[in-house]
Amino acid sequence: MARTKTTNRLNKPGPITWTRFHQPPEREWPPAWPFSGTGSADDLHLGPLAGVTGVEHAWIGRMVDSPEEAVYIVQWEGKREQKERYVDLEGFWGSHACAEFLDNLPEPKSGVHTILSMLSERLPSLEDSRKVTEKYHAYFRRRFLVLEHKAGHRYNDMRGRVTLTAFLAPTREKAGVEGDDSSKSEPYESIMEFFKDTVMLPEYDQGMWWHHTTWWQGPAVSVPVKAGDVENEGKKLGALQRLERYLLGTFDGGDNAEASKVDDQTKDGGSEVVICEFHLWKTARSSNSRLEEKASKDVEAREYWDEVVKEKENEGLMKAWKKERWDIRSVPDSNYDPIEEQEYGHSECEE
Repeated sequence: MARTKTTNRLNKPGPITWTRFHQPPEREWPPAWPFSGTGSADDLHLGPLAGVTGVEHAWIGRMVDSPEEAVYIVQWEGKREQKERYVDLEGFWGSHACAEFLDNLPEPKSGVHTILSMLSERLPSLEDSRKVTEKYHAYFRRRFLVLEHKAGHRYNDMRGRVTLTAFLAPTREKAGVEGDDSSKSEPYESIMEFFKDTVMLPEYDQGMWWHHTTWWQGPAVSVPVKAGDVENEGKKLGALQRLERYLLGTFDGGDNAEASKVDDQTKDGGSEVVICEFHLWKTARSSNSRLEEKASKDVEAREYWDEVVKEKENEGLMKAWKKERWDIRSVPDSNYDPIEEQEYGHSECEE
């Protein structure tokens, strides 16, 4: 498992970033970067991330139901001060290493290498050069879905079969003391309580299920006054389409590039947040994909889930939701042991 340093336990958890990319099903790993940040042949799949300040762990996932969709997950180092939690990530976004990193990860769905086309632009004036630089930085930020740990089990090891249930929820302003940011946690708390009380997994042990579940929340993202007012080739985007684009890192309408800096409430149409329930199907030593497969095929449980979620959408608790199934592996680095990875249960995930 890739890591650069041991985290101080007194630090608050750092952000988690998901960068989705297109990967042919027949290819096991992304193409190796021309050189890594450390120059070590063992870190070819870490590439520019090797040696980047704040990179604590790294994993690569493949979507079970759509193997050409992949994700590069990074756990960033925690900080003692909340205001410093994005320092390392911001530094990475502004570096050449970020351009190198994204250059090797073509955009999801399309497989387009946007970085290559952007770097091919040649503009004569200094003003135009600034515009291109701003365009780079906006693109860099947009490709990273930034999430913060909110509750549940905090993972140092995400390997195995995973279900990610993402919700798009409106933020809610609450009366209170000035400077109180309790409104930031209300959407996640409401959805978490609803999720805990909704039985949709067959024959699971409640204690084990909760222990292996964690909750993440993205920063508030501004939205237009009227839902669906974001234009896309002449068509308006609904809540589910916006959620899908947030997850893919292809949505510009809500200014996802500046998501980490957007206030909870905006002057226009308010804001919304992506809230993720991340469940790792595992036993003490290995992935438990068989139980996940059984749960995913339970028609009665799915129908009940759809019915209850629809009610919550009508109540305004959430705008949209999406469930994804992933197989996640450690990114090979100098400490990578393919035999240990196989024994852990990756082969079971591919059944």
